[in-house]
Amino acid sequence: MSTFLTMAPLHTVFSGRHGRPGPRALNDPQELHRTVMHMFGHVGGESPRAAAGIIFRVEPAAPGFPGALLIRSAQKPLGTLEGMIVREEGEAPALGTPVAFRLAVNAVRRQKGGGVVPVPRDDAPVEGYDTMTDWVSGKLAGVLRDVDLINHDRNVLGDRTGRPVQTDLVDGFGIVEDPAQLATLMVGGVGRAKNYGCGLLTVKAIG
Repeated sequence: MSTFLTMAPLHTVFSGRHGRPGPRALNDPQELHRTVMHMFGHVGGESPRAAAGIIFRVEPAAPGFPGALLIRSAQKPLGTLEGMIVREEGEAPALGTPVAFRLAVNAVRRQKGGGVVPVPRDDAPVEGYDTMTDWVSGKLAGVLRDVDLINHDRNVLGDRTGRPVQTDLVDGFGIVEDPAQLATLMVGGVGRAKNYGCGLLTVKAIG
């Protein structure tokens, strides 16, 4: 099955013009979801996002880069926006390939009595709990081995809307252990909160 990656600059998606949402929508998980789905028109099914194979994340701004929505989908978005790029993805890297990866994930643990708690950061360990590197390694077990995180950015979206969603953007390295499982995980996404900007895993062969 073909998959497509779409890179849409944040300043064009959230311009606040021509009926598009303004910049504040970036901090509203529900509005963020609606914005992404609107790019694909009407999609049927009990879960339109899953039916169209849509997972996405926000790529933060950096020097020389204005920030963007990165979307993986089973179909191309409808229409175009200024600066938007759409390309078909290739196959997953082969067995044993060293890769750099980026993952947006909802790194929380559900408590027995209800509610959730954040997975501890590597630089702030909590006794008795896996920190981010071990937690991410577990999520990628059987897919990538020797996982090493080099960057971790945690944000809580929607804290003013009453429906907060924690998003952890991590960069790391690993070695491909199962290309088929890697392809499946890339298409299906990792973890929870996929409607709200979590789950998208991208990899790039290095070396």
